[in-house]
Amino acid sequence: MTEIIKKERSIGVKAMPKACCTQMVNFGENIRLARTRRKIRQEDMAKRIAISVKTYRKIESGDPTVAVGLYASALFMLGISEDFSSLVDPAKDRIGMSMERRNMPERIRLKKDKELDF
Repeated sequence: MTEIIKKERSIGVKAMPKACCTQMVNFGENIRLARTRRKIRQEDMAKRIAISVKTYRKIESGDPTVAVGLYASALFMLGISEDFSSLVDPAKDRIGMSMERRNMPERIRLKKDKELDF
């Protein structure tokens, strides 16, 4: 993975935390494992996604420069795309939910409206 990052010109890719790089490599390896379990060749996967074999190999290596949509397409073709959408499930966002709870008022007071419209 570090070779990929060194070749890239993008500052964002060069500045990726090591933990993110490791996750991307694992993600690619998991896609490779899913493909091999299904006995699908890389060439056939690339054809199904409508990309080059070279780009598909980048997906399996966890290259962060490959568009996220292509990763999503690979997961879809393997029948495991529902896992991809659950990565950012709001119900799993513990930090966000904690911050939201902190910002909630302790008491809610009704506004006294002098003119009631009945």
